Amino acid sequence: MCKTMAGLASIASLAFVLAGCNSSSVFSFALEDKINVVFPVSEAVDAAKTAVFEMASGIQRKEIEEEFNARLKERAINCSKGHSFSWYSTTGTILKQLKAQPCFFEADNEIIRWLSMRKVGLLLAKPALRAIPSSAPSFIVASGAIQAVRFASNADIALLESPRMVEVVSLATEKPLFREAKGLTQIGDLSSNGRLFTGEDGNKLKIRDAESGAVIFEIPSARADGFQWLDERTALYNKRDSDRAFLIDFISGREVPSGVNGKVDKVVAVPGGENQYLFFSDQYVTKIKLVRNKAEMEVKLLGEKQVKGLSWSVGTSDTTADGSRSFIASNNLTLVSLHSLGIETISFGPFYLQNGIATPDPDKIILSGIAPHLPGQGQRNFLFSIGNRTLTSIDGATMSAQRYIYIPTWKKQAVVANNKIATVEQIPVLETITLTKFITELQESVDRLKRIPLEENKGQQVLKPVATASGSIAGTSRALKNTLR
Repeated sequence: MCKTMAGLASIASLAFVLAGCNSSSVFSFALEDKINVVFPVSEAVDAAKTAVFEMASGIQRKEIEEEFNARLKERAINCSKGHSFSWYSTTGTILKQLKAQPCFFEADNEIIRWLSMRKVGLLLAKPALRAIPSSAPSFIVASGAIQAVRFASNADIALLESPRMVEVVSLATEKPLFREAKGLTQIGDLSSNGRLFTGEDGNKLKIRDAESGAVIFEIPSARADGFQWLDERTALYNKRDSDRAFLIDFISGREVPSGVNGKVDKVVAVPGGENQYLFFSDQYVTKIKLVRNKAEMEVKLLGEKQVKGLSWSVGTSDTTADGSRSFIASNNLTLVSLHSLGIETISFGPFYLQNGIATPDPDKIILSGIAPHLPGQGQRNFLFSIGNRTLTSIDGATMSAQRYIYIPTWKKQAVVANNKIATVEQIPVLETITLTKFITELQESVDRLKRIPLEENKGQQVLKPVATASGSIAGTSRALKNTLR
């Protein structure tokens, strides 16, 4: 009788404890609730939950609370496997049989990871960190020579990388919101609203707050150049150790395989296609659709085309200003229609393409390359018309210690020179020649070189190609003033 009364007293006491912990579990005798009272979550879990709840709206907080409680129940069930308890088991009995198991520590880490993902999702759902101004700035200035730059597609934010610094800059004010010594970190992608950026540190990819630099979420065995934001809730990353790509939904806090074999070099949204994307790899271009009407996001395959041996990295590949085509300049020029998945490869003969940059005109691409069989020419730069198949030489004098970039935020061309980015209204150009004529003249120079006896070339370090009427092969240049504004 005494034991029975003692057990009932213990249960009543537990009910009051539960009532203090969660209003939904008042006088609840659920075994999972008892286990979580005996083995409460760590202080780190409480801190992570508080941080998320401070950011969440009322509806968001309710959804997160419901899933948090579901994860607590799962924690208790998984960590009590192999033990038998009754609904009237006392806290002492539970503690004596379970003791302090590593399972609870591991479960807490998983809950913290999920809460961190939800925090990323809440930040992605917020409006732009800084609204895009009506006009583009004339200059963007960094602390050192600019190695890489990323622009937020829907915010007045740029991420700049120099040899020693990483900076998040507001373009309108030209002032850094965040700056730190670079160290060994490699920067990655910037979210569309400018609130988050990624960086690689050791063997981890870190998602960081753009204003404070605080690390919000970490992905082990992931590279910065293999992570890309898809939209306001989803991202893709490549696993370094398995050569596989995964999608993370930061709203639900879940991740799923991309459905693509191998790693994904590039992701582009299909204009007008709801939740439709193209995944570019070295073997395939794959069109997919994200299905979100279920508890777990699904990847639906819409089409696939084979493209062998291409690396769609930043610098060699880009997307036209109207978003209709992606292209890659790697030896030849390959164009991919984002809607039809049609692929076209344009050969430049003995001229090998190395880089391709978009321009404000969807028909034109800046192409750079070399003619390796003609010594002494060096890199050549052209403005190529896709529709007309013409090449217009870019004035070589303006390319010294500079490189062109395209800023999608304003649909503006710009040049990077040392620590400055300057927008340009027009690219300084020289003569125009058809692609057919360009290839013919270049091939004639190559053939002429092959016919020259080896003895005649002794002692010659540079062989100048024959000038043509168009001047395209000779590479003549005339400096144009006031190209930077």
